[in-house]
Amino acid sequence: MASYTSTGPAGANTEIAFAAVMAAHLIAEQAHPLMPNGAVPQKLSLQRRDGPDGFDDIVVEWQKGGTVGTVFIQSKRSIAISDNETFRGLARALAVCEHEDEWSAAIVATSITPHFEDIQVLLESARLSTDHKEFERRWDQPGVLNDAKRTVLKGFSSAVKGLDHDAAWSAMRRLRVVEHDLALPSSRDRQAAIEILSKAVAEGADAEANFEAIRSKFLETAALSPTFDRASLVLNIPSLAIRPQERYRTTIDKIRAESRRAVSSIKDQINGPSCSLTLLRPECWNKLKEAFETHRNVQLRGEAGSGKSALLKRYAATYDGNVLVLSERRISGNIWAEVTANWGSPIA
Repeated sequence: MASYTSTGPAGANTEIAFAAVMAAHLIAEQAHPLMPNGAVPQKLSLQRRDGPDGFDDIVVEWQKGGTVGTVFIQSKRSIAISDNETFRGLARALAVCEHEDEWSAAIVATSITPHFEDIQVLLESARLSTDHKEFERRWDQPGVLNDAKRTVLKGFSSAVKGLDHDAAWSAMRRLRVVEHDLALPSSRDRQAAIEILSKAVAEGADAEANFEAIRSKFLETAALSPTFDRASLVLNIPSLAIRPQERYRTTIDKIRAESRRAVSSIKDQINGPSCSLTLLRPECWNKLKEAFETHRNVQLRGEAGSGKSALLKRYAATYDGNVLVLSERRISGNIWAEVTANWGSPIA
């Protein structure tokens, strides 16, 4: 994307909306059709220019087992996969790109011509063919081409004039296309992304509101060419409350239990022979609440025995979120690796 000025408001809106769709897949750790089956998205970047020319609107890094790869995405309002200047430039960029890692490219748009299914058939055939000769033999057979397929093939062949014989096939096997309805007020693709996100957000969280928060953050930061992973999305979007990743849930449950035990061990009462007194410290309590309402990080200072821990225990009881205790006197272990190892769930 050159800029939102050149793309136009509608183009920018659908581009950002599609980026939010990809972010929903990232947060839910769910593959998108633009990635190999079983691949898990790891990072999402906006306006990242280290792939084929023109495919810089959205970049998604994925992992499948020990394999990592990248999808470079170009977002359009509409595009014709044919012999025209716009498509020739994109197709040639695919043919000449020498990106070292495993990669593919995608064109996403609200309207793709000629017939979308014919485009998909040709691109899938290129991916399944072992070389350009096998691909050409298949489509040189009498009666297998219709007008739409001929239009697509002519667009690729015109784009790679002067390059190697396999250039058109090489560009085709790298490319995927997606047609979406994100420009519509009642978008089915948007709703599908919200449903995917709903499986990842915390219980009771509003998936639709979180989707809009993601979209707004992307719109706000796109010009800065940001990169987000699951953790940084949560950090940058305060309203985004998500469930722990599946592989960490047992460990996180143990951390929560250990923290609850640590909080409950804090003594906040003065015990006498016939009664117990709780020090409320209303002035300090109000200051503590105000500090947490306006700051992400708050440090509580005071003399030993002045009631700091008691105030924090009271705040923890009212806090609507996770509480993690890292006081060396209240957890077993001196460093994080030792602490989690003692809990039976070591995290490096």
